[in-house]
This record gives sequence, structure tokens and C-alpha cells, in this order.
Amino acid sequence: MNNISKKQYENYFTAGELASMFGISKQSLLYYDKIHLLSPDFISENGYRHYSITQYLDLEIIVNLRSLDIPINDIQDYLNNRSREKLDEIFRKKDRVCADIIRENERIRGSISVITDKLNEDRKELRNQVFIRSYPPRYLKINPLAEKDSGKDRIVLFARASHKNLHNRSLLEKQQGWVITQEDFFSGHCSNISTGFFFFLNGPVKNHHLETAGPEQNTSDKPTVHENQAEARSKKYYILTLPESLYCEMTFDGTFYEKADEISRKIQQQLEKYKLKPAGDVFVLPVTNHWFTQNQQDYVTKLFFQVTS
Repeated sequence: MNNISKKQYENYFTAGELASMFGISKQSLLYYDKIHLLSPDFISENGYRHYSITQYLDLEIIVNLRSLDIPINDIQDYLNNRSREKLDEIFRKKDRVCADIIRENERIRGSISVITDKLNEDRKELRNQVFIRSYPPRYLKINPLAEKDSGKDRIVLFARASHKNLHNRSLLEKQQGWVITQEDFFSGHCSNISTGFFFFLNGPVKNHHLETAGPEQNTSDKPTVHENQAEARSKKYYILTLPESLYCEMTFDGTFYEKADEISRKIQQQLEKYKLKPAGDVFVLPVTNHWFTQNQQDYVTKLFFQVTS
């Protein structure tokens, strides 16, 4: 092609001309040449790259399909096998990918909405006061811990459970916390050793339901909520249904481990005042923790447990 006449040169486009026509960079043309997607018809002695009308038409296809984020491999295959059916197949494939992306983004938006709503609720929560509130049924997934588990063991077990399926629900959305026995909490000398950790579920889980008895269901031949919880601790994990009932809850400044005995005394006084008694384990939730501050003095904690008359 080095012997091509000047008049014939006029029928070709330089890399700069072609790139300018399609609003792309010359580096893109070099890349397309490198991956054998679109190569110049010839390179002149002075190093200029020249493209024919046919290559202009090919580039039109490439640029337009790339604007729809069609993968390079699919474009390369299409240039070698062009047809209406092939183009329809490419678009259908891309449409499925887009639908998957939309679903994932909707899931992310849903998670963010749940988290922001929860953060707003936490900001409104009154602190350092004991409340008795009625709640509908709630569902927890509980992973029991053994007394022999070291601090590191507990962190490892918690991390494995909480980070599993993280692409479905983030930690902030799950609302994870720790389980303390009522005997330990109200002992006056709380050991701060949790018997497990828990996550809130969105609803009941089939085939993993642990029946619990509400206050009105307690009979001599049916186990209490507390007895059910104790029996379930031998399992790898279990689903606990917190029945529709009254619950004692308190949100307070500081960490549970620092304030446990002080908080338990304050709660006990309120329970005696209203002639109520605890009916199961104590659930401890971080409200403000390392996610929101590096200063433990700014931590905020919430605890709750079922009560009966």
C-alpha cells in the first residue's frame, strides 16, 4: 500500500479523523487494533494509520454497541456473524444483565431505606429510662456460644455468622446483638459472658421454628419461654420467636459491660414497681458503636427482654 497514489489516499481516513468523527480517542483505535477488533487498512511510511470506508462502517457498529455497554467479545463475534437474529440475541442477553443489575440496585436501595429508617428511630430514642412496651411477634436467629469459648473464638464465630450472605443483608440492616441470661444480668455481679449472639429476621423461617409460650400459654405441661431458650442453646443455631407480649427495654449511654450492674438495679426497681418479672434471656443491641465513633465513651446501648405479671 506504500505505492498508493495521493488521490487514493483521499478515500481513507487517518486515525485522528476517524476518532474525531465518532468522538472517541485515538488511544481507543489503538486498543481496538491491539485486540484485533478493528485494524487500519494500512500504515504509511510516515507512521500514519489509514482506515477504509468499510472500517468506518465497522467502527460505527462498534461505537454504537459499546454505547450500550455490549461486551467486546460479543461485538467481535457479531462483526464476524452479522444478522438480525444475532443482533436480537445480543440485545436479549444484555437486557437480562440489565434486569439483574436493576434487581440488585433495588435490593441495595431497600437495604439503605431500612438502615436509614432505623438510624432515624435510634436518634429519637429516649435514653437512660426504663420502658414497658408491647410488641408484635419478632424473630431472631441465635447462634449459641459455649462458656469455654475465648474472646477470640467468639469474634471468629460472630464474624463467620454475620458476614455470611452479606450480599443479601448488611450488618446494619440485620441489627446484631448479644444474649445474656436473666440470672446473670440480675445477679448483681454480671459476668458479661454472653451465651450467644443474635440477628433480627424479617419474618418466620419455615422448618426452624422454635415454639415459645406467651404468658397466657404457660401451663404445667408446657415449657416456658425461658426453658425453651435454655434447651435451644445446645444447637448450632436456632430461630427464636419472641411472642406478642410486653417487653422491658432501655437505651442507655455507655457499653453494657461497663453499665450492666447499674442498669440491672435500675430495671429491677421498675419491674418491682409495676409487679412484673423477666421471662427469658436479655438481648443487648449496640445503638452507637465503632460504626459511628472511635470513642467508647460515646457508645450507646439498648437492651430488651420479655416480661410477665
